[in-house]
Amino acid sequence: MKKIETIAIVGMRCAGKSTVGALLAQKLDATFVDTDRLVEDHLGVSIEDLFQQGREAEFRAAEEDICIQALKSGGVVSLGGGAIASERVRRALWCVMTVFMDASENLIVSRLEKDGRPSLTGQPASMEAAGVNRMRRPWYMDVSDFVIHVDGKTPEQLSNEILRAIKGFEKDDE
Repeated sequence: MKKIETIAIVGMRCAGKSTVGALLAQKLDATFVDTDRLVEDHLGVSIEDLFQQGREAEFRAAEEDICIQALKSGGVVSLGGGAIASERVRRALWCVMTVFMDASENLIVSRLEKDGRPSLTGQPASMEAAGVNRMRRPWYMDVSDFVIHVDGKTPEQLSNEILRAIKGFEKDDE
């Protein structure tokens, strides 16, 4: 039986997980946790700086532990895009309500470029988005109870769509 006390949001970087997650938590009167922010606070440096300093392994180890703890805490939890690569995190996601915010590669690239976010792989944004998506998409699909297509929708529309999906799940579970 899935724990609906925790709603995890997964997806690619720039899919809108943090924005939609915060809005969803507000609508549910629940806590909101952004694991990327927790990792940055814990390590005292931005994720981009960690990657530039060659500290990805340190980041991934902290991310794994923080994600697992956050998923146990309840509320709405937005996971960093790469957390899905951890088998321990995937096992924890199978135990909670998980929503995959599925954004097209074109949308991811446009947001990466618009936000001026640096590449984490050293590749151009389009190559990074395609390669990372190809690797992670099967994991996102595997752990998710719902897939929400992001393109062309506002954060408000996306949070409402997630709310409807959760309510439908609760009815089916009665």
